[in-house]
Amino acid sequence: MEHRNYTLIIEPAEDEQGPYFGGYFPDLPGCGSTGRTIGELRANAQEALAAHVEALRHTGQPVPKPVIVVEEVSIDVA
Repeated sequence: MEHRNYTLIIEPAEDEQGPYFGGYFPDLPGCGSTGRTIGELRANAQEALAAHVEALRHTGQPVPKPVIVVEEVSIDVA
């Protein structure tokens, strides 16, 4: 079985219950999750990723290869 690493984009947010984190996989449209902590988000995102890939396989659709690359770019601000 082939192993793939997908980029998870994590964004802070807040609702009526307080702060939380949302995350999504840009290589897999429609695949994302939330969690009150980063740890909870990571666990939920792993489950969402597994379920998404399984759904793609079940419906005979190809599982997209990861192509998104994340880099940090620095700039001085005053």
